[in-house]
Amino acid sequence: MIRWCYISFMALLTGLYGFRVAGQYVQRTDPVPWLPAAHLWQDGGLDYAYASLLQIAVLLFMAISTFRAARHAIVPRRWKRRLSHLIGWGYLAVTVVRMVPGISVPPTYAWLETSFALFFHLVVAIYMIALAVYLDYDATRRKEHYYQAYGTPD
Repeated sequence: MIRWCYISFMALLTGLYGFRVAGQYVQRTDPVPWLPAAHLWQDGGLDYAYASLLQIAVLLFMAISTFRAARHAIVPRRWKRRLSHLIGWGYLAVTVVRMVPGISVPPTYAWLETSFALFFHLVVAIYMIALAVYLDYDATRRKEHYYQAYGTPD
């Protein structure tokens, strides 16, 4: 039951990030009035063509990782858990540092421009942390099953 909570949360975050990729594409090609303007979806110095390729790669990673976690196809190796924690917590720290000036100082126009996109950076950071926590949980679960079957080492 707990495993499906992790996977459902990861699927929700993947859907949110998919909304970002799709929303940005829609606003670039055929704008609709009920979505934020196209320039609000972009927050960096990257051109849209490069940024969209990077976003699609991140979205594919998120979707494949969630699917593989649901099928128990990810072996929770120690290096995967450590790398996921490092990327997730590091990315979260960088994103929060980017947000602090906009929260503590009266917001400037430049910060208002990127606050919408920063939310989706938080989504990716939280996804990586959720993946790391899931891998920790799965490693513990596998270890318990192993010891139940073969006994504890002497």
